[in-house]
Order: sequence, then C-alpha cells, then structure tokens
Amino acid sequence: GAGRLLDVHRYLRAALWRLERVAENPDRDRSRMEKVLVLEGRHDELVETLPPSDGLAAIGWQLQELRVNLFAQGIGTRGSVSVKRVLSALSEVAIHG
Repeated sequence: GAGRLLDVHRYLRAALWRLERVAENPDRDRSRMEKVLVLEGRHDELVETLPPSDGLAAIGWQLQELRVNLFAQGIGTRGSVSVKRVLSALSEVAIHG
C-alpha cells in the first residue's frame, strides 16, 4: 500500500549502496546473499503451501529490511531485523499458519 512507498524508495537507495560497494568485498556480499536466499526459499515454500496471511506478508517485508540491514546498514531499517528474527517469524507462521 501507499504506506510502504517510502520503504520502497529506501530499498532502492539500499540497492544502489550495495552496487557501489560490492566490488570492495565480493565474498562478503556473496555470503550475505546466501543467507537471504535460504530465508527467501523458506518463505516461498510457505507462500506456496499456506493460505495468504498477514504473517506471510509481514515476513516478505522483513526480508526486504534484512537486505537493507545486511547490504546497506547505513541506510537504516524499519524496526529491528536479523536472520534470527526472520527465522523465528518463519517458524511461527509454519506452525500457526
């Protein structure tokens, strides 16, 4: 919704930040991306097997915030986010739907 428009703008700024810095340490970037891909894969599996829910939608936004946190921390995130928090949210949705 419109309430997330500023977030999308921040995500684009974070993507540019990442692109400007990836050459400095491509191995670090790759390692962080692997973490994101694992979480996104688990989210995708839940999206395919569970009915749509606010919890699944919230995790989608958490994944975007995690990208900002991992690749462009200086941009700042909307709330606290970490790999551990996303894993916890995924487990909660998987158990309770």
